[in-house]
Amino acid sequence: MIAIDATRSYTEQFRKSLVTIFWSGKPFSELKQNSIRHMQNKNPLTNYLYNSHEVMSFYQYAMRLGFWPDYPDEKNEELSRHMETAEVSDTRKIDQLLIDNKELLRNYLSHIYSKRKNPWRVTPEFLCALILIASSVDSFSTNLLMELGWEEEIASIVIDTARLFRGKLAIT
Repeated sequence: MIAIDATRSYTEQFRKSLVTIFWSGKPFSELKQNSIRHMQNKNPLTNYLYNSHEVMSFYQYAMRLGFWPDYPDEKNEELSRHMETAEVSDTRKIDQLLIDNKELLRNYLSHIYSKRKNPWRVTPEFLCALILIASSVDSFSTNLLMELGWEEEIASIVIDTARLFRGKLAIT
């Protein structure tokens, strides 16, 4: 069980728990049982991200690829902006994209991973943003992502890769 330390912030504790779980090889169920408990009621988008089987499975895949875990944005403001840009108003669409395009999205993520020069720390929120960009690449640009706080190199890799996958995703 992961202990809660009242002297450390929620994000510090969560980050420590992610590192402990994903780098120690402990099962995903321990993440869900121990880390998610103290995230409840943070906000509905956070609850969705960390309780969606599809999102967390994609996150586990990212960890197996070699991405590093990062602490979450408790407010999920960036993901909300990405959802708005992609004209997605319901988180169930993200799950549906993951279900309908599992292998294609894994290839997309693998391609992104192969293009990076340094290790990237990712969150489920960031991975959902990648999915939204892939599903609606014409609504996004490197400049827009930079305005949202992305580094230019990361934004360029993601947009270039999403363009390679343009029109291949099954969107319902």
